[in-house]
Amino acid sequence: MDKDSRIILREQKELINLRKKQNKKPYFGYTFSLVIIIILVNMLDETASTIGTGVTTNIINTFFVSRPFFGRTFTPNEGLVIHNSFAVFTGTASILAPIYKILGDRFGRKPLLIVSTLGMGLGMILIYLADNYIAYIIGAIVVTFFTSHDMQILYILEEAPKDKRTTIYSLTKGISIIGTISIPYLRDFLMGNDGSKWQLIYYIPGLCGLIFAVVAFLFIRETKPFVDERIKYLEIPYEERKSKKEEKIKESKIKAIEKISLLKSIKYIFKHKDLRVLMFAQVSFCTCMIAMSKYYQPIMNEAGMTTNEITTALIPYSIIFGIITIFSGVISDKLGRKRTVVTFGLIALLSYIMFIISAYSDFPPIIVGFFYALYIGSYWIGKDYIEIMMTENTPTDNRASVIAGANFIYLLGSGAGFCILSVGVWFLPIWIPCVAVVVPSLVYSLILVITKAKETKGIDYESLIYDEK
Repeated sequence: MDKDSRIILREQKELINLRKKQNKKPYFGYTFSLVIIIILVNMLDETASTIGTGVTTNIINTFFVSRPFFGRTFTPNEGLVIHNSFAVFTGTASILAPIYKILGDRFGRKPLLIVSTLGMGLGMILIYLADNYIAYIIGAIVVTFFTSHDMQILYILEEAPKDKRTTIYSLTKGISIIGTISIPYLRDFLMGNDGSKWQLIYYIPGLCGLIFAVVAFLFIRETKPFVDERIKYLEIPYEERKSKKEEKIKESKIKAIEKISLLKSIKYIFKHKDLRVLMFAQVSFCTCMIAMSKYYQPIMNEAGMTTNEITTALIPYSIIFGIITIFSGVISDKLGRKRTVVTFGLIALLSYIMFIISAYSDFPPIIVGFFYALYIGSYWIGKDYIEIMMTENTPTDNRASVIAGANFIYLLGSGAGFCILSVGVWFLPIWIPCVAVVVPSLVYSLILVITKAKETKGIDYESLIYDEK
């Protein structure tokens, strides 16, 4: 049997399976079960993404200050630079994650959701077991890789009604974030005022990841938009699709690019003005990602806060972030995506400055924590809604691929911010290079959204058509 015959046979089996899924009615209470499972998976994602940044100083003390690393010990600031320099390795996982995410357009959302949930749990278990920095980095790479794609968010966006899309999204995400309030209590219960016990807080979330993956496998279905679009694609005769592809390759003379979905996605973004504007806005937004998400705990530590005080400061995070996330969905569906991005972008900027002032001015830890929660929550909301605007500008059959291509480009912004910070913290107090990165990058991004981006509220996914213009 030749290659084409094998492909045709495989696609016929896939088409039969997809039609069965399309005709099969969901079980009673499926929507409720789906929302609960997505909340659990998103709670795991939020935990895996944030749990490490709250113990950055403890990681540095364990692997660089208290014991030799490659033959010598380091000061806390030197250790911070080295630790963040190793982010290049975890950044490699972020580079590969968009390529992995593209598989969602070929194999479906459900398989990737399950594998990623399993991967997040496994990564945290590896960090819990790590007895040296290299072992820790391996676990961090696994966690970074599987938290980089947010397939659970794509699930909600595709399954929700268009007029309630961001309300349902924000409600689901908000409840998930509120659920992460367990992190400071895990810190308090397992660490107390002993920062050397930081690895203990990874065990329970890691175990939950393994359990949630099994639950997702048993109780959720593939998304309807994916099933419908995949069936439409497979119903076109293979010979016709192959012929069109060969003609396109011959005419364009870019065979290599046609074979690489990631490069096609990037090319598609640059050829479409609406996507291009949003992509540049997101690159600028991502330039301050490391400053805002990775340096808050070192700033608190440099300001003289103890482990218990930092734990106290982390308590408001889940509640405030969760509440404003739910509120953001109402704003978005009522007033539009652009106003949501601008509103929360400005809140992030102002509250970040207040966080710096309060930390270094000996404000009570709960006040420092309030401004931290407000700035980081608003920052992630602004970033997420720029991505939602891109999602709403992209057709279903290529959505995961295009968003993956955009995520690949975003790394340029976060990489630029990383380089500036890595040099700055060698010579200056941590807050100075952080502010120098945060203020201009956020301001420029918001100007782009205000002046160039088009509103995407109310766009019907079914009306979007992938084209090569």
